[in-house]
Amino acid sequence: MRSDFLALSAMAFAGFFATAVQAEDWWYSIYYADSNGGFQFLDSDDSNVVTNKQPSVDYVDSLSDKGLRWKFLSGTNNDGYIATQAHQDHIVGYDSGDNEYHADFKKSNDDSAVMAHFINDQQVTLCFDNNCIGAGAKKTEESFAWNVTQIQGV
Repeated sequence: MRSDFLALSAMAFAGFFATAVQAEDWWYSIYYADSNGGFQFLDSDDSNVVTNKQPSVDYVDSLSDKGLRWKFLSGTNNDGYIATQAHQDHIVGYDSGDNEYHADFKKSNDDSAVMAHFINDQQVTLCFDNNCIGAGAKKTEESFAWNVTQIQGV
Protein backbone atom coordinates (compact mmCIF):
# COMPACT_ATOMS: atom_id res chain seq x y z
CA MET A 1 0.00 0.00 0.00
CA ARG A 2 2.88 2.35 0.76
CA SER A 3 4.36 1.75 -2.72
CA ASP A 4 0.95 2.60 -4.25
CA PHE A 5 0.94 5.88 -2.34
CA LEU A 6 4.49 6.70 -3.44
CA ALA A 7 3.70 5.84 -7.06
CA LEU A 8 0.53 7.94 -6.97
CA SER A 9 2.41 10.84 -5.36
CA ALA A 10 5.14 10.65 -7.99
CA MET A 11 2.56 10.66 -10.80
CA ALA A 12 0.73 13.64 -9.27
CA PHE A 13 4.00 15.57 -8.92
CA ALA A 14 5.00 14.73 -12.51
CA GLY A 15 1.58 15.84 -13.76
CA PHE A 16 1.85 19.12 -11.85
CA PHE A 17 5.37 19.72 -13.17
CA ALA A 18 4.32 18.94 -16.76
CA THR A 19 1.42 21.39 -16.46
CA ALA A 20 3.72 24.11 -15.12
CA VAL A 21 6.24 23.58 -17.91
CA GLN A 22 3.54 23.43 -20.55
CA ALA A 23 2.17 26.83 -19.44
CA GLU A 24 5.48 28.41 -20.45
CA ASP A 25 4.89 27.23 -24.02
CA TRP A 26 1.87 29.51 -24.44
CA TRP A 27 2.03 32.32 -26.92
CA TYR A 28 -0.55 34.95 -27.83
CA SER A 29 -2.44 36.08 -30.88
CA ILE A 30 -2.72 39.86 -31.19
CA TYR A 31 -5.64 41.01 -33.33
CA TYR A 32 -8.63 43.27 -33.91
CA ALA A 33 -12.01 42.85 -35.57
CA ASP A 34 -12.08 44.59 -38.94
CA SER A 35 -15.05 46.41 -40.48
CA ASN A 36 -15.87 43.41 -42.72
CA GLY A 37 -16.62 41.07 -39.84
CA GLY A 38 -13.24 39.34 -40.03
CA PHE A 39 -10.13 39.55 -37.92
CA GLN A 40 -6.75 41.11 -38.62
CA PHE A 41 -3.91 39.38 -36.78
CA LEU A 42 -0.53 40.92 -36.11
CA ASP A 43 2.03 38.93 -38.08
CA SER A 44 5.75 38.95 -38.80
CA ASP A 45 6.38 38.48 -42.52
CA ASP A 46 10.07 38.47 -43.48
CA SER A 47 10.67 40.34 -40.20
CA ASN A 48 8.23 43.11 -41.15
CA VAL A 49 5.29 43.57 -38.80
CA VAL A 50 2.08 43.38 -40.84
CA THR A 51 -1.50 42.22 -40.39
CA ASN A 52 -2.91 39.01 -41.76
CA LYS A 53 -6.66 38.39 -42.22
CA GLN A 54 -7.83 35.13 -40.65
CA PRO A 55 -11.29 33.84 -39.71
CA SER A 56 -10.73 33.21 -35.98
CA VAL A 57 -8.28 32.79 -33.12
CA ASP A 58 -8.92 29.04 -33.18
CA TYR A 59 -7.90 28.95 -36.84
CA VAL A 60 -4.67 30.85 -36.09
CA ASP A 61 -4.00 28.44 -33.21
CA SER A 62 -4.31 25.52 -35.67
CA LEU A 63 -1.69 26.98 -38.05
CA SER A 64 2.05 26.38 -37.81
CA ASP A 65 2.93 30.03 -38.60
CA LYS A 66 5.37 31.23 -35.94
CA GLY A 67 5.01 34.83 -37.13
CA LEU A 68 1.42 34.87 -35.81
CA ARG A 69 2.53 33.93 -32.28
CA TRP A 70 3.67 36.62 -29.88
CA LYS A 71 5.19 36.61 -26.42
CA PHE A 72 5.21 39.40 -23.86
CA LEU A 73 8.74 39.17 -22.52
CA SER A 74 7.82 40.74 -19.17
CA GLY A 75 4.78 38.48 -18.82
CA THR A 76 1.14 39.28 -19.39
CA ASN A 77 -0.29 42.35 -17.70
CA ASN A 78 3.24 43.77 -17.42
CA ASP A 79 4.50 46.46 -19.75
CA GLY A 80 7.50 45.32 -21.75
CA TYR A 81 8.99 44.12 -25.01
CA ILE A 82 7.29 41.74 -27.43
CA ALA A 83 8.71 39.06 -29.70
CA THR A 84 7.36 36.62 -32.26
CA GLN A 85 7.98 32.91 -32.04
CA ALA A 86 9.67 33.22 -35.44
CA HIS A 87 12.20 35.72 -34.02
CA GLN A 88 12.14 34.91 -30.33
CA ASP A 89 15.75 35.97 -29.80
CA HIS A 90 14.81 39.48 -30.97
CA ILE A 91 12.26 42.15 -30.11
CA VAL A 92 9.89 44.32 -32.13
CA GLY A 93 11.31 47.74 -32.86
CA TYR A 94 10.45 50.96 -34.68
CA ASP A 95 12.39 52.26 -37.68
CA SER A 96 11.07 55.16 -39.73
CA GLY A 97 10.57 54.31 -43.38
CA ASP A 98 8.28 52.22 -45.55
CA ASN A 99 8.21 49.22 -43.18
CA GLU A 100 8.34 50.98 -39.85
CA TYR A 101 7.95 48.04 -37.49
CA HIS A 102 10.29 45.05 -37.53
CA ALA A 103 10.40 41.87 -35.46
CA ASP A 104 14.16 41.36 -35.75
CA PHE A 105 15.65 44.09 -33.55
CA LYS A 106 18.44 42.91 -31.28
CA LYS A 107 17.47 42.95 -27.61
CA SER A 108 20.46 45.23 -27.01
CA ASN A 109 18.91 47.75 -29.44
CA ASP A 110 16.17 48.67 -26.98
CA ASP A 111 16.39 52.42 -27.60
CA SER A 112 13.76 51.98 -30.34
CA ALA A 113 11.88 49.00 -28.92
CA VAL A 114 8.12 48.79 -29.20
CA MET A 115 6.57 48.37 -25.76
CA ALA A 116 3.39 46.50 -24.94
CA HIS A 117 1.20 48.48 -22.54
CA PHE A 118 -1.67 46.45 -21.09
CA ILE A 119 -5.05 48.17 -20.95
CA ASN A 120 -6.49 45.10 -19.20
CA ASP A 121 -5.83 41.36 -19.36
CA GLN A 122 -7.37 41.12 -22.84
CA GLN A 123 -6.15 44.29 -24.58
CA VAL A 124 -2.80 45.89 -25.21
CA THR A 125 -1.34 48.89 -27.03
CA LEU A 126 1.98 48.60 -28.88
CA CYS A 127 4.03 51.78 -29.03
CA PHE A 128 7.49 53.25 -29.28
CA ASP A 129 7.10 56.73 -27.80
CA ASN A 130 4.16 58.24 -29.73
CA ASN A 131 4.63 55.86 -32.70
CA CYS A 132 2.01 53.18 -32.12
CA ILE A 133 1.14 50.14 -34.20
CA GLY A 134 -2.39 50.76 -35.44
CA ALA A 135 -4.87 49.12 -37.79
CA GLY A 136 -3.14 47.37 -40.67
CA ALA A 137 0.11 47.54 -38.66
CA LYS A 138 0.42 51.16 -39.78
CA LYS A 139 1.95 53.88 -37.65
CA THR A 140 -0.44 56.05 -35.68
CA GLU A 141 0.19 58.67 -33.03
CA GLU A 142 -2.83 57.48 -31.06
CA SER A 143 -2.86 54.32 -28.99
CA PHE A 144 -4.66 51.46 -30.73
CA ALA A 145 -6.28 48.71 -28.65
CA TRP A 146 -5.28 45.22 -29.80
CA ASN A 147 -7.04 42.12 -28.47
CA VAL A 148 -4.86 39.43 -26.90
CA THR A 149 -5.74 35.72 -26.69
CA GLN A 150 -3.53 32.90 -25.48
CA ILE A 151 -2.62 30.21 -28.04
CA GLN A 152 -0.07 27.41 -28.13
CA GLY A 153 3.37 27.65 -29.66
CA VAL A 154 4.51 25.45 -32.52
